[in-house]
Amino acid sequence: MRRIIFTAVALTLSSGVLADAQVEKLVDRVVKGYGGKIFLQLDKVNFRDKHLRFVTGQSYSSKAIDANHYNADLVVDFEKHAKDLKFVGGQKENIYIQHRLFDGKNSYMINHNDKSYSEDKDLDYSRIDRDIGYRLDLLLARQLHEQPEKATYLGKASYYGKDMDRVEFQPEGFPKMKLIINDNGHIVNMQRSHWRTEEGFSFHYSEHKKVNGVTFAEQLYVTNGGKPDSASMKRTLIVKQGKWPDFAVPKSYGREVPSESYNEMTIQKLAEGIYHVGKGWGFTLFVDAGDHYWGIGGYQEIKDRLAEVYKTTGNNKPLKYQIVTHHHLDHLGGMQEVFDLGATFVTVAENMKAIDGIVEQDIPDNRFMIVKDETELAGGLIKVFDFSNDHSGHNLVTLVPHANIFVGEDMYLSRKATGSPKGWKSLNKLAKRIEDQGVTVKYFVAAHSARILTDKDFEFSLNNHGAETKCPEDWYICQYK
Repeated sequence: MRRIIFTAVALTLSSGVLADAQVEKLVDRVVKGYGGKIFLQLDKVNFRDKHLRFVTGQSYSSKAIDANHYNADLVVDFEKHAKDLKFVGGQKENIYIQHRLFDGKNSYMINHNDKSYSEDKDLDYSRIDRDIGYRLDLLLARQLHEQPEKATYLGKASYYGKDMDRVEFQPEGFPKMKLIINDNGHIVNMQRSHWRTEEGFSFHYSEHKKVNGVTFAEQLYVTNGGKPDSASMKRTLIVKQGKWPDFAVPKSYGREVPSESYNEMTIQKLAEGIYHVGKGWGFTLFVDAGDHYWGIGGYQEIKDRLAEVYKTTGNNKPLKYQIVTHHHLDHLGGMQEVFDLGATFVTVAENMKAIDGIVEQDIPDNRFMIVKDETELAGGLIKVFDFSNDHSGHNLVTLVPHANIFVGEDMYLSRKATGSPKGWKSLNKLAKRIEDQGVTVKYFVAAHSARILTDKDFEFSLNNHGAETKCPEDWYICQYK
């Protein structure tokens, strides 16, 4: 694997004025490199990117790397400040699709299977495109031209043996980035942070070519933390076409119940000594086991959620056990906090290495409690069983029998204020496993939502499965060419 080494070259900027002059000069070079007047007059672009992504933190097995296929079709309207993203993931036999739209003011998720749409207030221009925009260097060049005041010149850097200009850049609404620009005015590298890896993402743009007078990189390779993240297989840039999207929801589609944001910390007492706490996409169920708590739900900020329990109850019993459901990175986000709190990790043997990889210190063996298939814990207060499904090879389900509670991560949930979610085939398999435990479940608790679903919701889901996902016939990226 190629390593990237940045070597600072002696360059003294005597004042902010000189730095600004360097940025201005560099932006002029970038504009010229990407097509000059034609580049500046672009009102729309259509970027199609077929790429292979190497998945570790979200793979089926903690011991393997998945290779997932993605096809993206992104249209950007510079005049309207709008984006339209059509996205297809997975294999041809088992795909999932998304259609995301930002019309210049509002963001929408469009469901073509159900012919419906919902507004998503958590998404804006910078986040609507699933980070596909970062894959097109031309968009970065356009932002640099439009917001040069957001750039800071960093001097020269050695990139594959050549001295090139480097700038720090943070356009409005986007994270901070560092760009490397060659003598032709082409962006050849972009770096931005990632919550887990110290080095973060590094985008390597190469094989720049012109299409109808404007330039883009025909090849892209991305690393995260110095390890392979994704590689483009086919990249197409279209600047002239007969029909562009109208950046509007189809008029015949019905409006879905909007999803909740849960921006503020919430705590719900579900039974005596049982609290569901969290905000955003991270929630934990805490179960009082006498002189300590058990936790289920491993997102970041576990300490904050535990503090909310202390605030509500007036006690400060320690978190002694944390049930780690599966190995996906988002659900391991709070494991450093769990370690710092002195708690024991309750998990399957296959996921020990993934947990150890998240925590900075070496975890001694006595800080692990290993579950094999199914078991009772906390003197029968809690039951746990391992449920293999299409999302993860191992996923621990927790039952709290006396309170009729089910707790799962990435299993069964809804973030909508009302209505029961539609089910899927493997949900019936889950229902059978619950039945085998001899536990009557009335409440379904999730790590991704504050909403507590009921047994009536579950019954609806079991009897009303969602329609099979089909790629719209008029989507170019559905042709798998």
